[in-house]
Amino acid sequence: MKTYNIRIRAEYTGYYKVKATSLNDAEIKARQKLFDEMNDEVDGSFDFEEFEDEEHEAHKELKQWAENQ
Repeated sequence: MKTYNIRIRAEYTGYYKVKATSLNDAEIKARQKLFDEMNDEVDGSFDFEEFEDEEHEAHKELKQWAENQ
């Protein structure tokens, strides 16, 4: 078998009305509702891409640089 480097991104969009004491509380509750419904009631959009090891290393270095700014 051959080894493949695969990047996958999944995007889910859900719309919820939630009762909460604050916006932060509402976001937490909505996030949990989305997690509970993933792959059932909420369909996801998936994006696959094969990548080279060098690309992944460059991405990690750029991310680390941005976090240190």
